[in-house]
Amino acid sequence: MTELRDALTRKDISKTDKYLLIVGHHDGPVIGANIRAIAKENGWKDGAKSVPSSFLKKSKHALLLPKGWTLTGPGRTSLEGRGSYQRLAF
Repeated sequence: MTELRDALTRKDISKTDKYLLIVGHHDGPVIGANIRAIAKENGWKDGAKSVPSSFLKKSKHALLLPKGWTLTGPGRTSLEGRGSYQRLAF
């Protein structure tokens, strides 16, 4: 979880990418309310107040399943390639 906290405090990562990181660090699909709770628990106040779905639905790297949001394969690869995502939780 330390990697996630560190990433959420970085200024050079977009809000969408921060939401993608939260989804990627979660085991299985995660709903918007839980994404906001994870943001709050990890010190990202702005992420706790925003609506994650509005950012994630515009991204090509997230997929909304019946039980919540999940990263796509290209989403994981994209975050890994940019050094934003260092530990897979899958």
